[in-house]
Parts: sequence; C-alpha cells; structure tokens
Amino acid sequence: MRHIALGIGLCLTIGTAVLAAQPRGSVERGRQIYAQCAACHSMDGSVGVGPSLRGVYGRRAGGGSGFSYSPALKSSGIIWDAATLDAFLRAPQRAIPRNKMPYAGMAGQGDRQDVIAYLAATR
Repeated sequence: MRHIALGIGLCLTIGTAVLAAQPRGSVERGRQIYAQCAACHSMDGSVGVGPSLRGVYGRRAGGGSGFSYSPALKSSGIIWDAATLDAFLRAPQRAIPRNKMPYAGMAGQGDRQDVIAYLAATR
C-alpha cells in the first residue's frame, strides 16, 4: 500500500511541475505583442539583428543556428521555458548579465505571459 501512495504522490508532483511550466497567456494576444520583437527577431528561421525565435521554447539558450550569441548566454545553461523566458523578458541583463540583447525589459506580467504562450505555440 505504501508503494501505491508513493507512486501517486510522485505522479502528482511531476504533473504539478509540468503544469506549472506551461505558458498561461493568450497566444493571439502574444502574437500581437510579438510585433514589437519582430524588429529584431524573426519567426521564419532567418537571422537579423537578433536570432530567430522560431522554436525557441524548449531550446537551450544560445542554441539556435546562424547567430553569434554572447558567451554569457551560451554558457548560461538555461533551457527556455515559461519561467526562464519570463525572467529574461522582464529584465534581460538581470537574468543573464552581459548578454547582447539591448532591451530594457517588458514590465507587464500579462504581456510577458502572452508572448511566452505565443512562443510556445510556434515551436
């Protein structure tokens, strides 16, 4: 009986962690807000001023192809998920000091959640 209880507890813990990592925002609103990001970041795989963000959700930071990422970003060990993207979008230089992104940050938590939901939906 104890093994069953432990198994159920483990499943609940893992399930809760997976749900917590899922983006909570509006994909459609995120697509609209992303228009601000499109000045530097494409979604078609092409590299411009910044790397393409196509498939960024779930990818290792600095792991996209064709862009010269900063050593700080490449060595961060971050995997882009809801939590790491939220921290980075809020304050890029605080999240990963000495990265190349010259962006002050996105103050609105709802806006960040929506952009993250859009990025997750386009992987």
